[in-house]
Amino acid sequence: MHRIIDPPKDQWDLLPTPLTAGERQVAELFDAKLPSEWEMYVQPYLNGLRPDLVLLNPFAGIAVFEIKDWTLETLQNAVRSSSNKHPIRQITLYEEEIYELYCPRLNDRYGKAAITAGLIFTKIPQEEVIRILFPAQSEGMRKHRDIYPISGSETVSEGNVGALFPVYRRWGEKRPSEFMTTDTAADVRGWLHEPGFGQDQRKPIRLNLDQQEIARVRTASGFRRVKGPAGSGKSLALAARAAELASQEKQVLVCTFNITLMNYLRDLVARYVRTVIGQRKTRRKVLRRQIEFRHFHGWCKWICMEAEFEEEYSSLWTQDQSKEVLNTDMANLVTQIYSDSSICENLPKYDAVLVDEGQDYRLNWWQTLRKAVKPGGEMLLVADKTQDVYGTAASWTEQAMNGAGFRGRWKELKNSYRLPDKLTPILNVFGEEFLLPSGVDVDLPVATQLELEIEDPPDLRWVQVRSRDSLTEISFEEVRRHMQLLQEDTAIPDIFFLVQDNSLGLKLVERCGQHNISVLHTFGMDDSSEHGVDSIRKNEDSRRRKLSFFLGDARVKATTLHSFKGWEARHLVIQFNRIESPEDRALFYTALTRLKKHRNGGKLTVVSSSQDLSHFGRINFPDYLVR
Repeated sequence: MHRIIDPPKDQWDLLPTPLTAGERQVAELFDAKLPSEWEMYVQPYLNGLRPDLVLLNPFAGIAVFEIKDWTLETLQNAVRSSSNKHPIRQITLYEEEIYELYCPRLNDRYGKAAITAGLIFTKIPQEEVIRILFPAQSEGMRKHRDIYPISGSETVSEGNVGALFPVYRRWGEKRPSEFMTTDTAADVRGWLHEPGFGQDQRKPIRLNLDQQEIARVRTASGFRRVKGPAGSGKSLALAARAAELASQEKQVLVCTFNITLMNYLRDLVARYVRTVIGQRKTRRKVLRRQIEFRHFHGWCKWICMEAEFEEEYSSLWTQDQSKEVLNTDMANLVTQIYSDSSICENLPKYDAVLVDEGQDYRLNWWQTLRKAVKPGGEMLLVADKTQDVYGTAASWTEQAMNGAGFRGRWKELKNSYRLPDKLTPILNVFGEEFLLPSGVDVDLPVATQLELEIEDPPDLRWVQVRSRDSLTEISFEEVRRHMQLLQEDTAIPDIFFLVQDNSLGLKLVERCGQHNISVLHTFGMDDSSEHGVDSIRKNEDSRRRKLSFFLGDARVKATTLHSFKGWEARHLVIQFNRIESPEDRALFYTALTRLKKHRNGGKLTVVSSSQDLSHFGRINFPDYLVR
């Protein structure tokens, strides 16, 4: 019988947070000496927590360990600190989270006996560790040292697994624990498995010929525009181009409209560097210094601050015309700054500016960015007019583009490699029924097999809600359903919940909180007022959350449909409550296209209270029900 190790040992060197020498030593020790029925999870994602190591045996129990390569001085400082870095607090928190959330079946008074919470110090002698940590231990910890083991350096160096983890000798498959069951083990595995995105980050990126041309070949003018349907690899090609230019020590600005998209593109660049450019031994630190990731309005504000135009920038907001400021005034001010040679001399200038989701941009924004490009520099615009959720794509006429530096035809990426084959015809039906009649310029996907492997079709489910008052509760139930029906290689942090409105998103987050489910979300504070100071505070709160919204977080994730543009996932719950305008139709289409193809499939659930979409859901979704 082979031990389950997740991620596998041959992948440990590729983890985003490298294992310390001590963590690797302890993990390899447990692997060598524990019975194979003990499963091992390295740096698992636990609802926002990241312990170093978790062991699971469906016949014996669960063990969570913090492994510290600390010096004696570091330990003393941590104990004096009032923060959660105190090691006793850490393992107590892990134990409570596992007991209350991950293993709800451990609900009797002795359930905690199935959980070991241990500390291992690889560089501090046992005597010193006990002396320093004894005052912080509870009476229960001192009484039950076998389930709260605290070990020093000699225990590790001697390979004394019985001292590091005393409980492992007590129970097992031949003598099962009365507290632990296979059902309890199944409850916790969804939180322990490495998420799909973590696995993807270690896989090499492969570009088709068209994407390789975008990534590695400069046009004669340096200007290039690329269009293609959802899933055709536009963002991937842009990220690859950014990395290639940075490897040549070029200064690159990657600019988006949505704040959250910056984090997704940063992950793509990191993956390309790790799996492609890294093979050429290019220094990754150089790449990080060479590429800036900014959303357009954030970049404009930053330039104003750099140019010491704080007062001029602030004066833009003195009148309640924020839409005009965002659409026009901010770009005009930055254009003015860059047009003054005495000012722009000390401002950032880029060898290349790359713009993703270009259909969301206004032409004057593009012209502003042109001012920041060095003479002879390069610009790239990638776009999909079908995903025109802000109604801006119509301004990009051929005549306007000629004045924006473009010549010749668009570079087209015609085929979709990311979208599941089962979903592609459904998207085409939606385009014909909802997008074409309303005059939307569509570029619908054509399914194409990228590699010779069989795709497991995704589960497509539609829940039509009779009353909008039920949206939150039914949406929460569907999120829980995804948690219970994970794929074999996905985990809880792979689940994304998308909403149209901030307020509905906050209700879902609150509902999850009632069940101790932590959610990484982008929703601003729930202010009843949308004007004045309250509105500013709400927007600032949302902006901060968007800046910290990224795949690698260990929680369920929730955001608006707008903020998820450009992203992808294998577990999606989409809440939709209206489809009244061309932008609403484009938004719903865009949301459906976020589902990612995978050989092991995925799950998409639409929870809709829109009667205008009911017929579409009934006809096209195999699993349709009314609630």
